Amino acid sequence: MCLGFLLPFMFVFRRGFPLVSRISKGIDTFPKVIVASVVIFLAAHLLLFRLYLPSRFTVSSFRILFALAAGISAIVLLDAVIHRARDRSWVALVSAALLGAVLILYPTEVDSRYKTGEAPRLYEFLANQPKDTLVAGLPDETDNLPIFAGRSVLVARETALPFHKNYYGQIRQRAIDLINAQYTADLAELQGFIRNYGVTFLLVDREAFTPDYVARDNRIMQYQPAASEATARLKEGVEPALFKLMDQCSVLETNGMVLVSAECILKSLK
Repeated sequence: MCLGFLLPFMFVFRRGFPLVSRISKGIDTFPKVIVASVVIFLAAHLLLFRLYLPSRFTVSSFRILFALAAGISAIVLLDAVIHRARDRSWVALVSAALLGAVLILYPTEVDSRYKTGEAPRLYEFLANQPKDTLVAGLPDETDNLPIFAGRSVLVARETALPFHKNYYGQIRQRAIDLINAQYTADLAELQGFIRNYGVTFLLVDREAFTPDYVARDNRIMQYQPAASEATARLKEGVEPALFKLMDQCSVLETNGMVLVSAECILKSLK
């Protein structure tokens, strides 16, 4: 996509790039998208808790624009090389081969950062639930549910960004409450968590109820003292209430994760 940066210069020095004059007027869309993205990006800083995560308004649009600009630049550049090497066809061939090699090999070194959903059954199930469904879970897959399932989550790593102390304080409290609820042996505490946040489902990793699992998960360990207390209880052999009810209240199991009905937990007795 580095070739995309060349496109503005090709317009400035268009005498050296004959094909520039043939570019469609649709290229006017580029500056419009850039201006719109930047304006919303700035507005998101001013209205931070209404237009969440400012970078999302530029990262995707700019990535697409640079990809398109790179493709246009490559063709214009190749055309310019061929024009300059009319009497030396071997130069044009070598140049075309080198440019082709760059275009073919360069993308293999680039991390596009696009995410691929790996739990389609989970997404499909949740997408068919009411729109006010709220999922609480510690697995990384929780991050993907708003995008792939279109349903809200109580807390996720993608939203736990410290833009503001008060904002992050609420996110942190939710995470701590979730950890305490998942690893508590007190059913009443688990049920109180569900009622307090209006949770519909809990997403649980089947391997989550071991001390090593908690200790290895940096995402959980950053929330202290809840993480250390959970590890200590598991080492002592205490069985969390959620662990006891996980199979009984399971509505779906996929990819080593169990989706647990909060309503089932609320109806359970000690």
